[in-house]
Amino acid sequence: MRIRSAITLTIAFSLILSGVYFAWLSPLNEYPNYQEITRLSNLLKPGETSQLTFDVESGKKISYNSDSSYQNYNGTAPSTIPTFSVKVYDPNGEVIRVYEKIAYNLSQQTITVKNSGLHKIEITNLDNNAILVSSTVQEIKSLTRPLEPIGHWFIFMALPIIGLGIWFAIVKIEMKSVDSVMNKK
Repeated sequence: MRIRSAITLTIAFSLILSGVYFAWLSPLNEYPNYQEITRLSNLLKPGETSQLTFDVESGKKISYNSDSSYQNYNGTAPSTIPTFSVKVYDPNGEVIRVYEKIAYNLSQQTITVKNSGLHKIEITNLDNNAILVSSTVQEIKSLTRPLEPIGHWFIFMALPIIGLGIWFAIVKIEMKSVDSVMNKK
């Protein structure tokens, strides 16, 4: 019984050590992982401005992108490309970034946040026609541990195995006490 207990506890502690390595010590991957903060889709008339607000902490990296399309009511598409401008403000009301006369699409722009708080993005229609503008703000989490879920699973699975090893040890102790009582009779 003592051998069973030792083997079981060895397996359990091997799982725990592997789990700790996978969950907290495994190499970090630096591919971007995006988590959406907010999204907005607005129909803007000529010269109209729309605002998008979001709360973010300092030091975080965020990604902003926007695209536009015409919303016409007579069935014919205008011959020009929809244009708009974007201004990004920090919590103090200072302009962080300005993008003027964007034609159709503002590709992904990355901003490192310097001040925590409520940030604001203003989108202005510079076109003579109504446009539909869709905007997305995402937080970029670039450092991930791909083996972390496996590590948590290993640690979780080791717990009942530890219990089994302890049970094997207790059964051995109880068997010894029963044997000693039987030998005395």
